[in-house]
Amino acid sequence: MVFVMKHDRDNGLVCRLCGAASQRVVMQLHGRDGHAYRAVRCPACAIVYSDPLPSFYAENAAGSEVDAAPDGYASLYDEDYYASNWGEEGKEYTDSAKQDLRFIEADRQREAIAAITGVKRGRMLDVGCGDGSYLEGFRRAGWEVYGVEVSPVAANWARENFRLPVLEGEFESLRLPPGFFDLIRMKHCIEHLPNPHRAVRRVFELLRPGGIAVIDTDNSNGLRSRTEIAIRGCLGPFAIKMVKALMKKELAGRYGRLTPPIHLYTFNPASMRRMAGNCGFELIDMHSVAHGDPVWFPLVSRFRGHPFEVAFRMLDWIGWKCADRGEAFVSIWRRPK
Repeated sequence: MVFVMKHDRDNGLVCRLCGAASQRVVMQLHGRDGHAYRAVRCPACAIVYSDPLPSFYAENAAGSEVDAAPDGYASLYDEDYYASNWGEEGKEYTDSAKQDLRFIEADRQREAIAAITGVKRGRMLDVGCGDGSYLEGFRRAGWEVYGVEVSPVAANWARENFRLPVLEGEFESLRLPPGFFDLIRMKHCIEHLPNPHRAVRRVFELLRPGGIAVIDTDNSNGLRSRTEIAIRGCLGPFAIKMVKALMKKELAGRYGRLTPPIHLYTFNPASMRRMAGNCGFELIDMHSVAHGDPVWFPLVSRFRGHPFEVAFRMLDWIGWKCADRGEAFVSIWRRPK
């Protein structure tokens, strides 16, 4: 099967974020679940998203809300996911060295959040808390912590190894007290969710007035992603074959950081600002980061891996340092008092 770049207007598609019609289909993708998807870019708000959503997400009659079948989540975020998606040089997500690094990451981010917002203690909710090591880092610093996780594998790990209060299930559907939290963290989580706008509205409801939301996610304006997409546009299917042969990486299911059925959306700062602003938030800070950033993205080394991968990570670093166009970005928001 050949996967080609497309730039077709599709008047049958409506943007899930802003509601604009006449969406632009930019690439045909073959997901790791074996299903066909399309990468779609909205010309109005610039979000990039997967069409369709994975089959286990059910849209309601109005088409405005989506819910997930629990077994669908379980099939995505199982033991193989954590074994295969997080390792460098054979190290898995639960490797003790990586876990120690996540404690360091939690400390650095906690200090950065405190410096930007002035919030140093309180009740914290981590949405998509994974194995709980990030939450444990905050708890050791005196925070009252809670977690939400859709993966039974990760939720059980957090409860069994750290004795953390982690609720298992879809974040938007869980019963949580409104106005209860001082800080809600969505750490590389929102791109996985079927309805990000709904999730951010829920974050707003759960925060106390003056509470802080920290959302970091992939950046569709990242210099590395835009360069990779441009190269694929020039080389076509040959680029997919070349990368698979040289780097053992499969590009047929990727458009930048969009990788359905895992990553369903890719934001840029403008689309995130539009969505969070529509939910009532006030922006405190927003900046891009590169893979290997010591505070926000320390789990990936710029200098390990295939030489081509190292070269692209250096391109990411250049984009971050020179143009604020790293592969991810951090946004910090306040619920108005």
